[in-house]
Amino acid sequence: MKILAVRDWVNLYENSETRRRKQLGWVLTPNRHDSLAYCRLMNKGEEGCMIFGVWNVLLQLSSRGTEEVRGYFVDDSGNPYTIEDMSIKTRVPESALNTSIPILVELGWLCEVTSEEFVQGVRTMSATHTDALRTKIDRKKEKKEKGEHGSDRTSFSALAEKLEEEING
Repeated sequence: MKILAVRDWVNLYENSETRRRKQLGWVLTPNRHDSLAYCRLMNKGEEGCMIFGVWNVLLQLSSRGTEEVRGYFVDDSGNPYTIEDMSIKTRVPESALNTSIPILVELGWLCEVTSEEFVQGVRTMSATHTDALRTKIDRKKEKKEKGEHGSDRTSFSALAEKLEEEING
């Protein structure tokens, strides 16, 4: 099973502020207009402008997931979005998504990963993101030791276990 993802999400679209948040109401985006990929896209004229609009909506969609799955086009349970799902959630016509996604993959802005790569990617996030998850786990352990309510399992570990079970099957 292939899962659509934003290439290099953690390095390009996360910062110290986003890593502190469970959910984002906005997305960081580079504002340079001189990359070769951007120039190739804009060279397509009106179609390039439409694709760039779709790209920005897709960035917004992929930023809406939990901190563990940001940058991937999956729901909070790790199930990949279909084109229809993305269309419904963003109100972008399926035809625009079908036109845009292959070009965004060709430009290197999007990529497809397997379920195995997804699980591995979630488990081997950048050090700063992993540190944030460890802090979250430590807080949950402290709460449990104090007798406060809350699970000692993070959604990250539950997601990784679920996907690993599906893969190994």
